Amino acid sequence: MAQMGMFVPARSARLCPVDAILTRMGAYDNMFSNSSTFKVELDECCKIMRDATPKSFVILDELGRGTSTYDGMAIAGAVLHQLATHTLSLAFFATHYGSLTDDYAYHPNIRNMHMKTIVDDEKRALVFLYKLIEGIASSSFGTHVANLAGVPLDVVERAEAISRDFASKFKEKIEDKRKLSASSRLPIDTQADFAYLHKLAVGKCDLDVDVVRRRDVLKGLKISIGRRIE
Repeated sequence: MAQMGMFVPARSARLCPVDAILTRMGAYDNMFSNSSTFKVELDECCKIMRDATPKSFVILDELGRGTSTYDGMAIAGAVLHQLATHTLSLAFFATHYGSLTDDYAYHPNIRNMHMKTIVDDEKRALVFLYKLIEGIASSSFGTHVANLAGVPLDVVERAEAISRDFASKFKEKIEDKRKLSASSRLPIDTQADFAYLHKLAVGKCDLDVDVVRRRDVLKGLKISIGRRIE
């Protein structure tokens, strides 16, 4: 905001100039180019991954929502890993894929934050305070928003029951997956980090010539791999 000459609504702020502001927000089709919402989303994400540098500011909102849950989660996780490990841009990565916050809790370049709210479960009332605070949101409050939108009460109550059942089953699957990973092999993202380091060692890929970026990439890999294999 400051770089664009806009008012910064804060008592104080530490600012540094960026070489680009790259965003991927919204959801829409492009019928004239035969592109679905998901295709448009990936086209824009591809441009961001290609153009972003460590001095860029990247904003990605709900990446992967245009396809199936598991494919969307996989794409969101892979892009998040690339940005945090190799691109090293300053980035805001908004997602409702709650498992990503657990999967990447080990990463030294990722901080979990959420928008503060005031919730009244009895009245299903929700007030957004538009303030980022540390930690993971306890819920997406989808049924609360449905109630605010005027969806019939019996539909909202049925949705809440389905949501609780789905969340319980999904949590069980995630826990089973983590137990399997812990007992049989390293997580996929850690395997990718090891593969990248191996390619560096045998000269099959090169790090950026920028000394600072090379140092930060290797430092991040050392910390993240160390935390994963402890």
